[in-house]
Amino acid sequence: EDRLLFLRERANGVYGVNAYFASMLLFDLLPMRVLPPFFFGLMTYQMVGLNEGTEYCLAWFVATLIATNVCASCMCMAVGAAARSVAAANVIASLCFLAAILFGGFLLNKDQIPAYASWVNNLSFINYGYEALVANEFADNPRTFTLTSGWNSSTLPNEVPVPGEKVLSTFGFRAGRVARDLCLVCAQAAGFAALSYALLTSTGGGPWTALADYVGNRKVRQRLESRRRGSGAAAAAAAPPEEVALGEDDLPVTPARGVAGVFSFSFGGGGGGGG
Repeated sequence: EDRLLFLRERANGVYGVNAYFASMLLFDLLPMRVLPPFFFGLMTYQMVGLNEGTEYCLAWFVATLIATNVCASCMCMAVGAAARSVAAANVIASLCFLAAILFGGFLLNKDQIPAYASWVNNLSFINYGYEALVANEFADNPRTFTLTSGWNSSTLPNEVPVPGEKVLSTFGFRAGRVARDLCLVCAQAAGFAALSYALLTSTGGGPWTALADYVGNRKVRQRLESRRRGSGAAAAAAAPPEEVALGEDDLPVTPARGVAGVFSFSFGGGGGGGG
């Protein structure tokens, strides 16, 4: 819907791509994607009782939330700028989020992802954001975590104290990657924003748009031509047959026309006079 509004107002000369894109960054990303996770992280970090090992844990936590939220919003902007309809944009965005969440470390252990699908894991911004949050929580944490399990063993205790680094390695995460993962999320957000700007700039012009318009207009012309031919054939088939006069012997009589009709009339008239 915003894309159609942008195309109409841009065609009318209300504003350009730069003004629209700047307004989206200032009045959509800043108040809706930056401020809510900022205040959420500040208010809930101490209440939940997350890692208090260093003074930078809270800053990394809030920065990761903001960067992940902004990256998701920029991806939706790129999908909306590329899609031709709202339904197509919803389907594409849902599939992108589904793939990002599936390979983000929530449902699959990162060490158990097949090699042929590892590229999806590398492209998932949720993978980097989640790893940054988990590493920020468990790495360099002064607490000792206790793992409880339901195994029946006489040699192992019911509760096993485990350091935070061991917890990370168990689920396939790496300690000390908070800054790296945060930079990768920011890089993906910048890439999606640049892609959105490029798609908005090429909307209504550019070689790819011209090619798509040419193919679309050609298909429209072919469809109109086929409809015209079909309507002509249908009109010819629906036309009533020409009435044919019958003579005294019930045989069709073809009326004489032109010069032949004149000669036939003269011949018939002359025969009457001779009789």
